[in-house]
Amino acid sequence: MTKQQKRKKTPPPSPLEAAVAKTSEVVGFYCRSLQALESKDKKKGLIDYEDSSKIMGSVYLEKATENLNHPFPKRWDYVIEYSNKIYYYEPHPASGGGKIDEVIGKAEWLRWWLTNNAPDIKELGTEGFFWIHTGKCNILPNSQQSKKLLDLGVQLKSKLYMK
Repeated sequence: MTKQQKRKKTPPPSPLEAAVAKTSEVVGFYCRSLQALESKDKKKGLIDYEDSSKIMGSVYLEKATENLNHPFPKRWDYVIEYSNKIYYYEPHPASGGGKIDEVIGKAEWLRWWLTNNAPDIKELGTEGFFWIHTGKCNILPNSQQSKKLLDLGVQLKSKLYMK
């Protein structure tokens, strides 16, 4: 194989990239690495990882679906693929009870959307649904709303650590 042939060789699509290509609502929104994330949402204070070369891709779900008519007003922010593992990432303030209701609504939308509109993405499985609080967190771990988050599988953390 010549050097030119080697350079033209592109890696096979990641599982997330392939699933996004089969999901009409988000086609064209897959980005390599963390390029789908807004600058403020990919700061090291909110997101961390062992090896940057293992960050395969990301999709800004909220932006991709913002103009679609869905039964939920709020949308989950991101899905990230790291070392063939899927992480659902929601950076959001956690300064009060209203913030929990917002994230609960986003998690309900995400579960509905994966089941009804994105079965190929859902089939990839997940390492979890992570609400990464931006700023101060005033949410009590034993509150009713915290229990609702847990029922939805949402983990409230100060940092998303992908491994």
